[in-house]
Amino acid sequence: MNPNSILHLSIFVHLCEAFLGIQPHWNLFCYLFHLKPQPDSNNPSRIGGYGLQLNQGQGSEYLAYSTPTSLSGWKNWWFYIGNHAPTLPRWTIEAPVKKDCWKSRVSNEELPQVRDLLEKIRDLKDVGVTSATIMLSWLRRRIQPLQQRAHFGYQYAGASDPSRMVLEELGDELALRMLRRAFLEVETLPAIPELYSADKPPAPVSSWLVLEYFSLAFCPFFSDFCLLLCRNKLRCIRVILLVPSLLVRIVRLNAFPLY
Repeated sequence: MNPNSILHLSIFVHLCEAFLGIQPHWNLFCYLFHLKPQPDSNNPSRIGGYGLQLNQGQGSEYLAYSTPTSLSGWKNWWFYIGNHAPTLPRWTIEAPVKKDCWKSRVSNEELPQVRDLLEKIRDLKDVGVTSATIMLSWLRRRIQPLQQRAHFGYQYAGASDPSRMVLEELGDELALRMLRRAFLEVETLPAIPELYSADKPPAPVSSWLVLEYFSLAFCPFFSDFCLLLCRNKLRCIRVILLVPSLLVRIVRLNAFPLY
């Protein structure tokens, strides 16, 4: 994976954790990105043989940013370290083999939640959040989004957080220099809005009622009813259905984060 792809992943992970207040969202990731062989599918490189790219048409729904297109010589700085426990999968010297799942698409059933998250991203963009904002926020926190950490970004505990790489604060001059190396057209340090953290946790998990019913005559009606409740994002739903001809089983779930 090339350096720009690692930057894409870092931005996405920190956006989800610290700005949206959720764990990295797989369906949102698949909606936005796909893997592309580098330089092409007929001759992928052994090092950096695939890269992340935004899906066509999805760029306007995500954070717009420009990265250096020429990173010549980066492979000379690449190296492997020991595969310490807990171990990662074994690596191979062979070039990556293209797979169909590299272009996985989000199903229609999974789209509503993705659309809600894209709306949240649009709200962030409206208040001036950019990719440089995302990167500066993790630099200020002194963390690495892709590193194994003690907890998620929305649980960040400040200067005493065990996820911090160093205790020292990051100076403005160095921070701006780091942003300019990663992005084009960055002139000043962006403002960082209030982020999710241990002091400002995301909303708690919602309690939902899932209706399992066995009646062909009522299925269309109740499907629309449940969809309406979900779309309204009610924090707690309590429903009692008294339909003699309908067998209804009510199941309580606690698996839907309020993002």
